[in-house]
Amino acid sequence: MDHMAEHEWTRALPPAHPPAQPMDLTPQERQVLEVVFTALQERGYDPARQLAHFLVTGEPAYITAHRGARTQAQRLDRVRLVEALVRAYLEPQFRPSSSGNDSPHEGGRAGSG
Repeated sequence: MDHMAEHEWTRALPPAHPPAQPMDLTPQERQVLEVVFTALQERGYDPARQLAHFLVTGEPAYITAHRGARTQAQRLDRVRLVEALVRAYLEPQFRPSSSGNDSPHEGGRAGSG
């Protein structure tokens, strides 16, 4: 069983798009997020927290029905949206600098483990 301990087993997904191009949200996806965000705010919820739980679990009850937000949110491709949000947040931090060695993150990796 030492062989298993020596290797990290990770399921690699095929690229969904060319790696050189960051995945952006479509105008329709942005509009749905805006509607959902506004509806959650208007009902007194923390929009980021509610959206995060919805995106992770797929449970529509995390999204209010106000303004039709729940119905619209259920039409989103949650995995694609999470990928876009992660890329938008992380890529500027891990993008190699022009000189190549100025980044505090070696090789653009978020760490091991």
